[in-house]
Amino acid sequence: MKYGTLIGALLGLLVGGPLGALILGVAGFWLVDRRPVWQLLAGSGLQSRLFTVNHEQVQSAFFTATFTVMGRVAKADGRVSEQEIKTASEIMKSMRLSPGQRKAAINLFNEGKELSRDLVPVLSSFHQVARHRHSLMNMFLELQLQAAYADGVISRQAENVLREVCSALGISQYRLQVIQQRYLAQRAFFNQYQEQTRQRHQANLASRNQLSNAYAVLGVPVGCDDQRVKKAYRRLMSQHHPDKLVAKGLPEEMVSVAKQKTQEIQAAYDLIKKYQARKR
Repeated sequence: MKYGTLIGALLGLLVGGPLGALILGVAGFWLVDRRPVWQLLAGSGLQSRLFTVNHEQVQSAFFTATFTVMGRVAKADGRVSEQEIKTASEIMKSMRLSPGQRKAAINLFNEGKELSRDLVPVLSSFHQVARHRHSLMNMFLELQLQAAYADGVISRQAENVLREVCSALGISQYRLQVIQQRYLAQRAFFNQYQEQTRQRHQANLASRNQLSNAYAVLGVPVGCDDQRVKKAYRRLMSQHHPDKLVAKGLPEEMVSVAKQKTQEIQAAYDLIKKYQARKR
């Protein structure tokens, strides 16, 4: 449909009658209908402004959902432990939030702790702007799992909360399980890696269990061929690349968290490469 012609004709009819409809209808055809919509937007600067507004909406929805759900996960078993508060605080610190942002995050966390607080509107808003941004959804779930495992193990109640959250966000239980398994392997591997770094051990002295966790971080079987390892590594690095996540709506304050994830993936890949090199 020629929207420029139609709108011009209607405006012309209101302003100048049939003659006005004819004149503005022709003008609408030449000025609008003969040019692509995005070309008009780009020429007027509207395209960039529309993108900026959408980007800010995604960031705001991600921020709100992250800390509200984190509060609910922490309170799922009836009480919030000191370790859960510490974990939430460490996540906020790693994001390098400003005092105002930290206060907002704490308020959202406290709201989430109130079981009477309905999470549906928060999750609906997040789902609406991020349902096609899979990397952002994955980052959201990884942060919730970090909070859920603050005490070392996840409670049955917290697991139920995560399942309900995934259902509201259109995330399958299988996808949640895959991300959860990868998170646990990543946490186990990185803890071992840090310990060995403190003790100045070389990566080639890593235990078989650590090497197994390194493969699990990349989501590939132990001992698989180099090409498959490299492909999995590149895919995960692309999914967790800070610049790409920011472009998809990750708040800039959370870039440091994304960088940590890439460092953990890189460490796992480096260990596997050294192991493969020794076998040749």
